[in-house]
Amino acid sequence: MAVFVSRKEKKIFVRQGMTPILDMPVVIDDPDRPLGLHVFTALGATGDGSGIRWNLMTVPTDGIIYEDYRRMTRRRGRETAPMPVVSSKPPSTAADALDRVQMPKEAVDRVNELLIPGSSLVIADDGLGRETGRGTEFIVLTH
Repeated sequence: MAVFVSRKEKKIFVRQGMTPILDMPVVIDDPDRPLGLHVFTALGATGDGSGIRWNLMTVPTDGIIYEDYRRMTRRRGRETAPMPVVSSKPPSTAADALDRVQMPKEAVDRVNELLIPGSSLVIADDGLGRETGRGTEFIVLTH
């Protein structure tokens, strides 16, 4: 299972086996402040079985958020790189980003029901990359 939360789209997307199963709006506290880019991977149950152990990777963004990949323009047959937008507010830590995202109960219940080791949760400022489609994992650009 893979979960993607987009600050730009203000949505949570859930896929199982690359098949979309849920797409719902979320509320993000302080929506003008960047969340950053954080990838959580479920490792397995905790020793006492009361929770899940997670691995975390935070991609440094230095407050730079790139314009959506789909807005790339074409010049003389070549695509130009997206333009960076510098935020005056620093991105959140991973824990802060999780705290700022308020997911609907239906989404939380569905994710809890499907969660297994190897599942991932990505929190990002940008939306889904244009390569994301049916039969793909979530594709998120990092620059």
